[in-house]
Amino acid sequence: YFPSRQLLLKTGSDTKFFTLSSSTQAIIIFAVFIFVSWSLFSSLIFTFKVLNLGVEEDYLARSNVNYEDRIEQISDEKYSYFQRVKDAEAKLREALEAIEDFQVEITKAQIREEELQSGILILQELIKQTKKNNFAGLEEQKNRLNNLTGLQQENTIDTLPRISILMSLLEETVKERDDIKAKLAKALEKVDQLSYEADLSQQNNEQIFRQIEEALVISVKPLEKMFKSVGLDLNGLLNVIRNTYSGYGGPNLPISKLPIDSLTNNEKLAAKMVDQILELGAWRIAVQKIPFAHPLNETFQYTSGFGPRWGTMHYGTDMAAKHGSAILATADGVINFAGWEKGYGKLIKIKHDFGYETRYAHLSKISVSVGQKISQGDRIGKMGNTGRSTGTHLHYEIRRNGKPINPMKYIRARQNVF
Repeated sequence: YFPSRQLLLKTGSDTKFFTLSSSTQAIIIFAVFIFVSWSLFSSLIFTFKVLNLGVEEDYLARSNVNYEDRIEQISDEKYSYFQRVKDAEAKLREALEAIEDFQVEITKAQIREEELQSGILILQELIKQTKKNNFAGLEEQKNRLNNLTGLQQENTIDTLPRISILMSLLEETVKERDDIKAKLAKALEKVDQLSYEADLSQQNNEQIFRQIEEALVISVKPLEKMFKSVGLDLNGLLNVIRNTYSGYGGPNLPISKLPIDSLTNNEKLAAKMVDQILELGAWRIAVQKIPFAHPLNETFQYTSGFGPRWGTMHYGTDMAAKHGSAILATADGVINFAGWEKGYGKLIKIKHDFGYETRYAHLSKISVSVGQKISQGDRIGKMGNTGRSTGTHLHYEIRRNGKPINPMKYIRARQNVF
C-alpha cells in the first residue's frame, strides 16, 4: 500500500534526494491520524464542558436566586419575630404597670373601707349614747314630775303656779324628745349612706381583684408553657427563686400575716392577689436567669445546627451575619472565660444560675473580662471568623451541668411564647 517514494529537495545549485520507505510513510500517516483524532476528541470534550458549564451556570444562577429569596424570607421572618417579641414585651410591661396601678387602688380602697368602718362604729356608738341620754333625760323628768306631784299632795297651796311649771317642764321634755328623734333619724340616714358606700367599695374591690387575676393569668400561662417546653421543673425552680433571691416579689401587705379565718372576703382576695404577684415576680427572675434570649438582634441566617456533622458531633448552633455584628448575652450571669481557645478562636463563656453555661465562639472582638457580671441583652463581643472557621459566623452553645443542649430548644421556646 505504501510503495517507496523519493523526495527531491532543490535549494539554489544544490539538489538533495530523500527516500521514504513504506514503513516511514505508514508511521507518518498513523501519526497524522492520531493527531487529527486527538484534536477531534479534545474539541468534543471541550464542547461538552462548555455546554455543561452553561447548564451549571444556569443552575447556580437559579440557586442563587432561590437562596436570595430564602434569605430575604428569613430576614422578613426574623424582623417579624423581633416585632412580635417587642410587642409581647410591651404588653407585659403594660400588664405590670396595670398591676401596680391595681395595687395602689387596692391600698386606697382598703384605707377607704377602714375609714367607713370607723365611721360606722362611731355613729353606732353615738346612737347608743343618744339613746342612753334620752332614757336618762326621761327618767330625770319622771323624777322631777314625781317630786312635783309629791309636793302637790303635801301642799295644795300655790297649785296654779306649780301646774304652770309642770306644763313648762312637759313642753321642754317633748322638745328634747323631738330633737333626739331628729338626731337619731339623721344618724340612721348617715349609717345607711355609709353602708351603701361600703357595699359600693366592696364591689369596686371585687372588680379590681378580677381584673388583676385576669392580667396575672394572661402573664403567667405563656411563661409556664415556655419553661415546660424545655423540660424544667416549674415547682422546684420557683421554690429555689423564692428561697434564694431577695429582689423578687410584690407589695408586703399586713393582711398576708393574718390568719385566713380572720380575713374578710376582700382581704382573702387581696391576699390571693399578693401571692400571684409574688409568683409573677419569680417567673420574671427565671426568664432573666435562664438563656432563653437570642444572641443576635439583627438580620442573620442559620448555617449549621446541633448534632452530628462530617463524622463529628457539633455541640452548638451556627448563625451567620455581617462581620462585626453585636453578640448579646442570652441570660444574666458572670463571665468565667474570655480569651482564645483552640478550635473556638476568640471565645466567651458565661456562667448562669441553675447549672447553665453559654459559649460564644469565633468572635472578632471580646468586650468583657473574667469575673464581670452580665445582664440579659448586654453586648459582650462582635461576630468574627477566628479559630477553626470557614467564614464569618457565631458558634453558640448552651450547656447545663456540663452537658451540651440544643440551643434551638430554648430559642424556639421563647419564640413560640412571645
